[in-house]
Amino acid sequence: MYLGFDLATIFDMGTAKQIALFSVSRQRSPPWNLIAFLVLAFSFATPITLAIEREKITELSLLVYNTHGLPRIFAKDHPRERFPEIVRLTHDYDISLLQEDFAHHDLVLKHAKEGQSIQRGEGVKTGKCLFCSGSGLTLMSNLSEVDWRVSAIFEPFENCSGWLNRANDCFAQKGFQIIDLRSSRGEEVVLVNTHLDAGRSDLDRAARGAQLNQLILTIDNYVSNQALIVAG
Repeated sequence: MYLGFDLATIFDMGTAKQIALFSVSRQRSPPWNLIAFLVLAFSFATPITLAIEREKITELSLLVYNTHGLPRIFAKDHPRERFPEIVRLTHDYDISLLQEDFAHHDLVLKHAKEGQSIQRGEGVKTGKCLFCSGSGLTLMSNLSEVDWRVSAIFEPFENCSGWLNRANDCFAQKGFQIIDLRSSRGEEVVLVNTHLDAGRSDLDRAARGAQLNQLILTIDNYVSNQALIVAG
């Protein structure tokens, strides 16, 4: 199941941009004001409307989905039955941001639409152990390469909490993807796809705090005047 709702329309009114809901424009404000909203959802779909001029409106559709893609023994359901359905959903959206795409990425590749671009969030460093998984972050794009340039970088978090306890987050190389969308007409938007440390202990909360600080610093260095959406 997934829910749909409208994002704000961003209008260029001289030197000001009206930004609402999940879009934000950085106007030399403190770095913590860069994040308009951190989307914490199991799954949802959102149409995005970007406007440079009132008479030139570009509409993008965005799907954000936490796939719960753990091995079946840990997922406690049937992820290999779910994944083909999840991937088929991505066929109908310009951009899809997946989280927890850990153990069943082969099904993402198998059921992706022809021509669909897929980029995983992978760091240069290898995992911390032989049994470790990656970030679980995946970008899927159906945007035309003629009309849009889509580029993504991945940065792993420097902190985690839990090996054999506290949700075992350290077995994953969690972090964030920064995705730069630039249209041939000059529109620019930055998407951030992330999945923070889980768990409810004080150590888990401290790890999430450190991860958010790292994310904010990176966004502060990367984003200038683009619209920004943070999801995960």
